[in-house]
Amino acid sequence: MSLLESKHYPLKTKYGVFYLKLTAEIDRNTEVIKSYVVNLGSRTKKCIQIRIPGPATNDTEGSLIWVEKDESCGLELFNKQNLAQHMTHIGLTVARKINPNLHGLYLYDDSKISCDMPDGSSKLIALKPFYFAFHGSTWYEEKFGAKKYENHDDYLLYKQKLQKPDFKPAKFEFNNSDLKVILEPLYKSTNTWAEFFKAIEQQFGRKKCAVVLPWLSRVPGFHIIDTPNWYIDFIDASIQHKIPMIEIEQNTSRPVVGGLAKYWAGTRKRRRNVSRKKYIHYPNNPNIPVVQEYDYKTFLKDKGGI
Repeated sequence: MSLLESKHYPLKTKYGVFYLKLTAEIDRNTEVIKSYVVNLGSRTKKCIQIRIPGPATNDTEGSLIWVEKDESCGLELFNKQNLAQHMTHIGLTVARKINPNLHGLYLYDDSKISCDMPDGSSKLIALKPFYFAFHGSTWYEEKFGAKKYENHDDYLLYKQKLQKPDFKPAKFEFNNSDLKVILEPLYKSTNTWAEFFKAIEQQFGRKKCAVVLPWLSRVPGFHIIDTPNWYIDFIDASIQHKIPMIEIEQNTSRPVVGGLAKYWAGTRKRRRNVSRKKYIHYPNNPNIPVVQEYDYKTFLKDKGGI
């Protein structure tokens, strides 16, 4: 049995005020803080969750549980304003301030984005393979220097294969009769998978999500991207420019970061007994449906935004 205590802090940066909910898991027998859960976002919506070990433990590894991609923390809106990356940087800063011995974070994140389909429905799809298709790297890899902690060399080799003509089959099944007619000329006119994805982005703009959704998981070897073994290494000198410590102004009379453990020890008021919360990692699933009957011809007449 453990005790959970939560406190709230406003954090001010150059982009505005964000709100931190910090939950400590305290061993009821020893009073040692075993771990913290960092939830960061607005007053009403927490968009990022990170779990880190307490400074008094010998554990040096934490985990990024999720970065929310719903309507109020939308990836599209956040990317326009650079807020998704900035807020994640705040979370990484808070984590390292609380536990200076932290070596890195495992990415248990299963972020999703909304994709509007030809039938008027909206599907949540995994961010990782979709982002990779059009950027040549995952979002965490590009923005924060994340690497696979197993088989990273195989992953780098796969990225090279997508640039080679001999890795792209002469024919490919797009799982939809309309897409077959629409995409085959584009497919045949490009030499590599990377060129094909770039051509789709140029021709279909923000509707590219719906265009690739029915068949993306069928691209040879694409499963290697969606495996869960990703890690942000705080010790790796080569990625320090991608994970800067964000300057946070103290927007409250309480010590916000850096002195939280000391503050906690002197101000406990109420406790509640709870069973230890378990964070279960579910591997990312692209959730790519077979959509044989979608009317893509009508849907793609207007190539405007999703």
